Amino acid sequence: MALVNRLSIFTYGDEVRVLEWSHSLGRKIKIKRWGSFSAAPDTEGRALKERLLHMGIKAKRARAGLAGKDLVVRLVRLPFMSAGDLAGHLQVQAEDYLLVDPAEYRYDYRVVKVFEEEGRRYLSVLLAAVPRPALERWYAVFKGAGLYVEFVDAYPNALGNLFAGQGDRDAAVLDVGREGTRVTFWEKGSLFLYTYLEEGWAGDGLARVLSDARAYFDFYTARHFGRDVDEVYLVGDLALDPKARREASDVLGREVTGDVPPRCYGAVLPGVGREVLPAYAANLGLIFRGRRL
Repeated sequence: MALVNRLSIFTYGDEVRVLEWSHSLGRKIKIKRWGSFSAAPDTEGRALKERLLHMGIKAKRARAGLAGKDLVVRLVRLPFMSAGDLAGHLQVQAEDYLLVDPAEYRYDYRVVKVFEEEGRRYLSVLLAAVPRPALERWYAVFKGAGLYVEFVDAYPNALGNLFAGQGDRDAAVLDVGREGTRVTFWEKGSLFLYTYLEEGWAGDGLARVLSDARAYFDFYTARHFGRDVDEVYLVGDLALDPKARREASDVLGREVTGDVPPRCYGAVLPGVGREVLPAYAANLGLIFRGRRL
């Protein structure tokens, strides 16, 4: 039986990262091809198709993710309620939580944790919104490239497929890109904080970015009575750069590893492609959506 190639495609503003894969007969992931390239705001589907073909990528079924600076993410705490009541509540209140005009943004949500405090149950809900024009543009580009998109996901939700469910371990993830930086914290496997910083390594340099990011590590420590995160991961553009990892460790005062959680490797076949997983962590998260690691 022929194995069907699929595409994981993430847009970072004007940058696109792609990872082509298929399932093996044992349901493990086989990495086929990968790469990143610039995509101007007026990119057409035909141009994307030609770029993918140039890379040798012929997959038609795709899982897509958005990580641009216009992505709005909020984590809200709500009293426990049924799924139906939650949907109704957010239909009315999402605008207040996200602070955006629902006529101009599309939003979605996911319950990331159910917890109890002082005898009462609560929900931790991740809300993500993206401008309608940006979403519609990318859908048109994907369609014009001949791709069938299974779903579109938001960056922190995709990353959560790798870092959620790590038991009692707390983790921070740095994704330092050319034009912007994403900082995500996970508390006992549940999302604690996500933020986007305007600086990237191509702008004011890595030291400036790390210095700004350190403020969020200090915030985490203050909120946890002096306790630091257990692990810090560097993913994305600089994940495979030993010098960047050393500088990140020095500035943050914590050991930084350029990797993804070790358990992720158990789901990926050995061979070509495993070495780039930290650089394509969010793409890998799309692949792992709905999969227990």
